[in-house]
Amino acid sequence: MIYQLYSVQDIRAGCYFQPYMFRNEGEALRTFEELANNPGSMICKYAEDYRMCLVGSFDDETGEVFGGDALVVAAAEQVRKDGPLEKPRMRVAAGKDQ
Repeated sequence: MIYQLYSVQDIRAGCYFQPYMFRNEGEALRTFEELANNPGSMICKYAEDYRMCLVGSFDDETGEVFGGDALVVAAAEQVRKDGPLEKPRMRVAAGKDQ
């Protein structure tokens, strides 16, 4: 079976999470939506920083992994059910409010 590989991109940190393997995009989106709506997760707290990307596929019969450019599937802000959470303003290194 061919599985799809998805990774959450952390835009602020400039990196991707380890990939997750799903049978299809629907499964990936459901999991990402759950994370984006869990008040205890960083993805929920800082939704503007995260997005789910399709990064490749995996064939479980041959062991082959296929990749390419990351394709954005959804932003965390798009799948939030209640909109962005209110957060306190934070200071950044330059001393300006964000």
